[in-house]
Amino acid sequence: MGNGFDLGLSVVALITTLLLAVIAWIDWRTWRIPDTCTATLLIWAGVQLLWPGRLHLGEALAGLIIGGGGFSLLAWLGRGGLGWGDVKFAA
Repeated sequence: MGNGFDLGLSVVALITTLLLAVIAWIDWRTWRIPDTCTATLLIWAGVQLLWPGRLHLGEALAGLIIGGGGFSLLAWLGRGGLGWGDVKFAA
């Protein structure tokens, strides 16, 4: 009997949450998001693409284009509230 609990999804959520918490803490302390943090998330996203049934390439590319494009516009039009590191992070 299935109870709706998905251990794999729970592990993915835990790892993603931990990565984002560390990055948020670093950004809060330094006002910078190091490229190593962005690269770590990119690698983790690649793992998700390889994990069957988790993420599809089309969805990932749509998120990259919509999220990255929207944040790029905000960074370009804004007055310092959003930096290009935030754009990389969001994309």
